[in-house]
Amino acid sequence: MNCKIIKVNNDIKLIENNNSISKKIYVEDNKKLIINEINKKIELDKTINIYLNENSEVLYNISNLIDKNMKFKINIYHNKKGSKSNIITRSLILNNKTLNMELNSYVKKDSKKSILNQDSKIINLKNSKSIIKPNMYIDENDVDARHGVSIGYFNKQNIFYLQSRGLNKNQTLKLLEKGFLFGHMED
Repeated sequence: MNCKIIKVNNDIKLIENNNSISKKIYVEDNKKLIINEINKKIELDKTINIYLNENSEVLYNISNLIDKNMKFKINIYHNKKGSKSNIITRSLILNNKTLNMELNSYVKKDSKKSILNQDSKIINLKNSKSIIKPNMYIDENDVDARHGVSIGYFNKQNIFYLQSRGLNKNQTLKLLEKGFLFGHMED
């Protein structure tokens, strides 16, 4: 298995657009990592492991424009107190393809005051198969943990509103797609 290892010892922002198979990222004490990842119309089978130390933080923004099968597994390991993880995923499925996403957050005992957030939204433009598993494995009581998942279609009222302002159906969908996929990205 091809594996890329990254050690973060300064605050860093990464912009990813690749289909590397496996990655291990280590975030040192008191450091922040921001990842904006865009996966556009590529077949993908990827595993990411992020290890957080004391008061370290990761913000992981992922946007997927899917017309091929995609499989993601993201593991966040809260190894020390005060670590924070925020995983935000947006996936737009164009064709009858499969998205299989597993988000795992692990909090070790004595990793007090850790904060975990997983927020995933999937829009199906066709009758596609979407599997998402938001998992949190927590061995510490003093944590703030939340996750949310929604799978659906664009709101018909939003489509109607934009078309009433002079946009045709194609322009409306393109605007909604762009806002959905990139509206959460960090500048």
